[in-house]
Amino acid sequence: MAGYLVNRFDITDRDQFVRYTVAVKPIITKHGGEILFANDAPKGLEGPEPGMSVVIAFPSEEAAMGFYDSPEYQPVKELRLMSTTNWNAIVSGGGVSVAA
Repeated sequence: MAGYLVNRFDITDRDQFVRYTVAVKPIITKHGGEILFANDAPKGLEGPEPGMSVVIAFPSEEAAMGFYDSPEYQPVKELRLMSTTNWNAIVSGGGVSVAA
């Protein structure tokens, strides 16, 4: 079952963030990931006005965690943490289960 890395953030240092985007792409690819979308102007419907939204698909939740926890991503992740405010989650694709 596919795993998705979902990230919402506001960019606080554009130069550092550009460095992050250049450095992270080959690491995503190495772990089988594909950026489904990255949008810096999503249309907010509820809650606080959103900043940048990114969804990255991986072959599985394990592959997504493998990317996130990988030694090569750790110094790159620091660039993101220093240049943005973040909300991050990994979710599994597949069926929907809603409690009645």
